[in-house]
Amino acid sequence: MIGAFLPNELVNQTKEGHSTYRNLTCYCHGDCPNNLGNNICRTRPGGYCFTAVVQNEFTKSNEFTYGCMPPHQNGGWFMCFPKHISCCDTEDYCNKNITIAIASIKNESMEYNIPVLGIIIIGLILMMVMVALLVCKKQAKLCITCSLSREERTDQAEGSDRGTTRLKQRSIAHEIQFENLISRGGYGQIYLGRWRNEKVAVKIFHEEHKASWENETEIYRTVLLPHENILHYIASDLIDIQMLLITEYYENGSLYDFLSNETIETDQLQLLAFSLILGLSHLHKEIIGNPGKPGIAHRDIKSKNILVKNNGQCSIADFGFAIKYLSTENDLRIKGKVQVGTVRYMAPEILNATLNQHIFDEYKQADMYAISLVLWEMIRRCRIVSVDTKLITYDDYALPYYDVVPADPSIEDMRTVVCDQGLRPSISALWQENKVLSTISKVMEECWNPNPAARLTALRAKKTIQRLDGDLTESSMEIL
Repeated sequence: MIGAFLPNELVNQTKEGHSTYRNLTCYCHGDCPNNLGNNICRTRPGGYCFTAVVQNEFTKSNEFTYGCMPPHQNGGWFMCFPKHISCCDTEDYCNKNITIAIASIKNESMEYNIPVLGIIIIGLILMMVMVALLVCKKQAKLCITCSLSREERTDQAEGSDRGTTRLKQRSIAHEIQFENLISRGGYGQIYLGRWRNEKVAVKIFHEEHKASWENETEIYRTVLLPHENILHYIASDLIDIQMLLITEYYENGSLYDFLSNETIETDQLQLLAFSLILGLSHLHKEIIGNPGKPGIAHRDIKSKNILVKNNGQCSIADFGFAIKYLSTENDLRIKGKVQVGTVRYMAPEILNATLNQHIFDEYKQADMYAISLVLWEMIRRCRIVSVDTKLITYDDYALPYYDVVPADPSIEDMRTVVCDQGLRPSISALWQENKVLSTISKVMEECWNPNPAARLTALRAKKTIQRLDGDLTESSMEIL
């Protein structure tokens, strides 16, 4: 298969002379939103129309796809897709007449029939090679640059859609200016960097966490994964033993950082909760089709793995333990242990090892238990007016179970509290005096039910919170 990426020249060309972004109407075929049959789609401001061509692996024929590409698609064009893609933003339907071609893959084993004059030709070629080598020796920098350019194009073109993805990608690490350390953890460090005058977050993994880096990169490369409430991915890179994962940067940091430093109003709580569950609902959802999307379970939901965007919405990150599942293949492959994630947020069935590791829905319901604890963290920091005292009240930030387990609890500590004693984080009576808090706390309680089958799904939780405000819809959130 042949891979492709969005060239720098194309990015510059499409943006040049378009200082005011607008919605484009594009021709779509094979990639229409919600499988619309009118062959029309509309971009968000700053988006592009695209034409993609892929060579069918079996028939060797060229198959074309047309559609809309959002602005700053998270990482899609730095990834090893088996496609050639061209984009435009000059006018409506500009992608309908784009002409691109895909090279045929020829067998590497070729038979050479050397004619009588072959010896003379070979001699001439050898002389030309010698001259070229002399020129390269004098212009070493130029030769090295050309070599690197060819290597980058090869890296982008190489990939495999079978089994574990080959993670060779265009190296952008040398283009990033590292600024300061944002955080440090057991996996490695996260740095603030600048790439093409934009702030980016660069996650550098320790060597022993290579499997996590590979898995997270593979998840981010999943077709149809991009979503407003899932962290925007840019690229992955491997330099010597350093494994880098580059994503969009958010000033507010993690939800844990945000709630530790800020109190929130009820409308902020509603937006944070709704956007978080909206992102998880998209993650869990399987899309049947061509292309389709596997269902994905996160397996490490916690406030430190959720980021807060500038518009007040949540963005789910950190997919090192995530797993994928396609019902059409009925193949659920668990890499490593089942009992993974952050101990404090582990569901009862994980703590007591009763989770059926062969049923994908059980991993999704374990995610919903962890979501309930994150909702509890949010609600505690919400400013509400007491009906009795008329005073504004809120709780200090705290981690779930802060009052019954140590700061770094063991699995045994959590099993005793969550499974044996059946305890859950405390709920304030004041939460029932406010419609938003009472609704979200009810969702929270239904999601931490000890019986996984009795918990709300992400879709049901989304619809429950959405009923709080008819104006709070997925489409309205896209423009926030």
